[in-house]
Amino acid sequence: MTFLSSPTFTVHDAATDRHAESAFDLRDVSVGFPGSDQLVLSGVSMSIRCGEFVSFVGPSGCGKSTLLRLLAGLLSPSAGVLSRGESLRDGDVSRVGFVFQHPTLLPWRTAAQNIRLPLELGRTKNLRELPDGQITQRLEQVGLAASDAIKRPPQLSGGMQMRLSLARALVTDPAVLLLDEPFAAVDDLLRLKLQEDIRRLHQDRELTTVLVTHNLHEAVFLSDRVFVLAGTPSSVATEMAVDWAGERNGAFRNSPVLSECARRLAAALFR
Repeated sequence: MTFLSSPTFTVHDAATDRHAESAFDLRDVSVGFPGSDQLVLSGVSMSIRCGEFVSFVGPSGCGKSTLLRLLAGLLSPSAGVLSRGESLRDGDVSRVGFVFQHPTLLPWRTAAQNIRLPLELGRTKNLRELPDGQITQRLEQVGLAASDAIKRPPQLSGGMQMRLSLARALVTDPAVLLLDEPFAAVDDLLRLKLQEDIRRLHQDRELTTVLVTHNLHEAVFLSDRVFVLAGTPSSVATEMAVDWAGERNGAFRNSPVLSECARRLAAALFR
């Protein structure tokens, strides 16, 4: 694992990056509060490569979720340029899955009906033609059972609701998965399991995944790179690569590599 000796210990191999397609490319992007001259983000520049897992960390209110909504196309830059990769340029929202901090499920619909909702709202697929067998497959991919398909959200635990929210985000087979603190409301043991599930889905589906989290160990465990946002308005203070070629499992969770990365991120946040 290599860190540069600069105060921000940025780790970025530009020569390696040139051959990889970018899912998102931001150049001096700024975003302001609606109806105000005050900026939330200022001069943000970064590239997120296709197939990469990236996390944003930083203090509360620094604009992490704002940046995520910018990538989702829910906000537009006040200044600067945001470019999207070839697979996202047509504006097809089905190419982006979004999981919020709270499951945001419709309580009067069954789990199966909640999963089908993005297809109902979209124009690329007909929801009612999605076979029940595929619904079962979607449930099982996120650790739910076929019998959960007929249950409504109030009948599911908080962890099960979050898994259902993830299944709903993946039903359109997106190229990009955006996660806004999805594990904040679950207990620690379930959080560890969900982290491993997310990383597995990221790899199996060859997703480009972007996570917002306050948990530094979580960011390191899941990510290929971590960006630290800081300042008022916020910009990228630090970029750190996580150099771990093996599986993201208990061995990595307990490794000196993870501990050292988390320590350096904490030093960047609190200096």
